[in-house]
Amino acid sequence: MANHFGAFPWVYAFLGIVAATGAASDILLNYWVKSGSAIWFVGALALSASSVVCFSWALKEREFAFGAAVVLALLLHSVVAVLFDRLYFGGHLTHWQWAGIACALAAIVLINPNAAAAR
Repeated sequence: MANHFGAFPWVYAFLGIVAATGAASDILLNYWVKSGSAIWFVGALALSASSVVCFSWALKEREFAFGAAVVLALLLHSVVAVLFDRLYFGGHLTHWQWAGIACALAAIVLINPNAAAAR
């Protein structure tokens, strides 16, 4: 188990890249659906592949249990997607949706980043 000081911040960086590339892939898929242009679809596939590669690197560091890594990656992915929707597509969230986001943020606090060391 990698539990050395230098690797831990990189795990967050990899999860951030997973989130950014995953959300960007979703955004390109949205453009593909609206335009029908295959270039958006090809770009989405490339970003999806890079997201999977970065996620595997994050898992390899073993700082998080698999489930915790998935939750963190999906949460970060969702935050990036919601921000993009708000800033570029003009999307708005309901009060219940904001409550759901608050619960998801609370989940991050409750996930112990040293769960892998306890295994």
